[in-house]
Amino acid sequence: MIAKQVNELSLQQIIFLDFLLKDFEFCPLSEALKIALPIVFETHVETQAELKNISQLCKLLHFACRRHLSQQTVAFLIKSVLDEATRLDLKSAKIVVHSICELDTIDDNSVLLLHQALDVIVNNKSKCSYSDFDVILSKLASKFSQKRFYLYHENFLHSATSFIVERQRSFEEGVWIVKKASKFGFVNLKLLGYLAAKAERVPHVLSDCGTLILFSFVGGLSLADYRPNNWNILEPLILKNAFSHIGAVELPWMKFALDLCTLDCWPLKLLDSLFNCDFLSKYLSRGCKLNHD
Repeated sequence: MIAKQVNELSLQQIIFLDFLLKDFEFCPLSEALKIALPIVFETHVETQAELKNISQLCKLLHFACRRHLSQQTVAFLIKSVLDEATRLDLKSAKIVVHSICELDTIDDNSVLLLHQALDVIVNNKSKCSYSDFDVILSKLASKFSQKRFYLYHENFLHSATSFIVERQRSFEEGVWIVKKASKFGFVNLKLLGYLAAKAERVPHVLSDCGTLILFSFVGGLSLADYRPNNWNILEPLILKNAFSHIGAVELPWMKFALDLCTLDCWPLKLLDSLFNCDFLSKYLSRGCKLNHD
């Protein structure tokens, strides 16, 4: 009886029931349904999907990608969304990005669809929030900044970084965006200048920030080979903060020191501490690497 009823569920009902099951306590029925629902979905998707309903297609794609269904099912849905891509709105475009970032394998069609979705997001950037840009950039950086897959969408990266300046967001929020955009080798000098000016006006955002923010800010300046005009004000704030954490050997000190040197900053006291035999022994014993995320 249950098997027959499951087989008669619509695609939307399958997705909803699968969503509810994550909160169910373990029992044979819930486990059986978790196995059965994706199978039934794959059986019916090509005959039941409304091929002109872009909103539904994107939700079906998200389910297929999130549940790691067969390549055939995913390819069918990607092709179906591509055929209607001119109808993508901001909400559907964000769903597409989240979906493709769940894929284990990236092919030409998925990259093409991802680019079209990012185009839609850029065209609707005035409707986007900081969270939108931050989450999407995080997912893209996690999926595509590694050497396994390649993606570069300059307009989206420019929109995400420019958002901070245009909306006058905080120093910390700006550095998070710099950090993630840097994974694609992208720099925005206007954003870096904005952050440098903000740190001059409100020194504690730099002198009291955590090491991840501190190192990411300096790393962003280094990648851009950009030494702000107010560097004489920022440098002592950066070094004072760094020295307060010098005992934390787990931090990526060598990368930080290299970034400072790139900016023509040669803090001898810091370098002496880093190349002290005792510090180096502890640092290298942890298997510390040059690069940091």
